[in-house]
Amino acid sequence: MKGAREYRKYLKRGKTEHESLIIEFGQHARGDTLHISIKTTEGILEVYGVVGGQPGWTESYGWLHKGPWVGDFENYIESRRLEVEASELRNQAVSKEHAKARKESEARILAAYKQEHEE
Repeated sequence: MKGAREYRKYLKRGKTEHESLIIEFGQHARGDTLHISIKTTEGILEVYGVVGGQPGWTESYGWLHKGPWVGDFENYIESRRLEVEASELRNQAVSKEHAKARKESEARILAAYKQEHEE
């Protein structure tokens, strides 16, 4: 849903605790859900959640309370973005290596066949 899907690529499903943030990223039949709470010695308070629309249908998500936790969450998302990008680059490199190895193997097999059948 609006305000939750933009973080889809960087958040893991379920509950994640990062420092004093509790991030709950999920999904229901109509899209992604996102709730963020802060945890202090005084208790736990949801600071990001449904701000409009019909919950379960057309809800949109946003900050219920603004404060330093907004920057903490943005820093967390940036660190996750960098991790995801690094992982994607590693996966691309591995895929290229596999493709190269497969082509080399195919070339060896084809060459061996030709050599075996020329004799």
